[in-house]
Amino acid sequence: GELHKERQAREQSRVRHRTRTRELERLAEERTEPTQQLQEPRLPPPQALLQPQQDLEATPRATQLSEDIRSAHDAAGQLAKELKSTRDDVVQLVEAAALEMRSAAELVLQAELQDLERGRGVAGTGGDSEACLKPRRERRSA
Repeated sequence: GELHKERQAREQSRVRHRTRTRELERLAEERTEPTQQLQEPRLPPPQALLQPQQDLEATPRATQLSEDIRSAHDAAGQLAKELKSTRDDVVQLVEAAALEMRSAAELVLQAELQDLERGRGVAGTGGDSEACLKPRRERRSA
């Protein structure tokens, strides 16, 4: 009964983890749609470059360059937001995995504790309740 419940709980946990992983992979694929690739996502604000000095004549070429810089800066800002969002998803996934590992470890400890209480000893010790205090290699020979 207990073993069946534990197996069922572990399986449900795996299914939830797989579902979440697929969901995050899908989100990551949506985010990696081709965008303008820039070397540096955090560019300084381009205001100084965008506003030509008053004593200089704003030529069409300068205006075009100014617009190109503004557009590149906007794209870099968007890319930085996407990177942060992806990083947040990775952090969530790692935290979820850590929780899953912790609950799995708790289930194992619970099972071993129940075995000790029933006098069976720790798994792999052949019922020798003192064996859990011995190094692993001595347990096997017991």
